[in-house]
Amino acid sequence: MSTAWLGELERGRGYQEWVQRELARLEAELEDLRPRFPRRRALQLGEPATVRQIASAGDVIRGVASTIGNIDRSLRAMLPGAFGPQASQRRVPCLAFHRDDRPVGSSLLTVDGRTLKHETRLAQTAAAEEAREWVRSGGVPATSIGWLPDGPVYFGWAALERADPRLAAQAAAMGTVARGDVTYFAAPLDVVELSLVPIPANPLALIAAED
Repeated sequence: MSTAWLGELERGRGYQEWVQRELARLEAELEDLRPRFPRRRALQLGEPATVRQIASAGDVIRGVASTIGNIDRSLRAMLPGAFGPQASQRRVPCLAFHRDDRPVGSSLLTVDGRTLKHETRLAQTAAAEEAREWVRSGGVPATSIGWLPDGPVYFGWAALERADPRLAAQAAAMGTVARGDVTYFAAPLDVVELSLVPIPANPLALIAAED
């Protein structure tokens, strides 16, 4: 009788143990980050915003989910029209830290010019209550979208100019920086979730108000 399945089982157990260790490490890093953001106030596109303490029921968080034109910390930029009609008035899950096993509410997305805005309603659950505390303390002052590129992707400005000169001109007119090390994404983008995060890839994706 073959015993090969025993080896597969041991490898599976090893992988599960590694995943548990990684999750524990990430949780420890988050705990270390919290004291670094004492009562941090969020900004919306450079303008001061008054952050009000979240109420105990019917909690709503509003802010910027993403933006068009600027280069994020991962060297990515969304091109004009990337969010289009398919993203506006769309409701997506709200997660903690892009983890689909930690939902904390739902988010209504709205396209407003160059900005993708969100109105997020937190659920009445233990995970959502923990999220409220993070936002109240300023330890989680931002959001991040989970998305899939359904349209063209250009690796560097030269590739964009060759493939779509008109789109490149539109992006340049709105101030998008032309760089060879940036990946540029064109419409449509499929936004599938919004997450509460301590440090967003897009530095403009900040929580602006809480009710």
